[in-house]
Amino acid sequence: MTYQSDFTLTTELLDQIAVEGFDVLPDLIRIIVNAAIYSLV
Repeated sequence: MTYQSDFTLTTELLDQIAVEGFDVLPDLIRIIVNAAIYSLV
């Protein structure tokens, strides 16, 4: 496994936070974790 020290959030995630506020964070965390798991397969 490699460590990436320089990363950015996608604009879609930032837009969703801007529109819906921080109440959407649990869903966004789920999406990020799922994407990370699928990238390992």
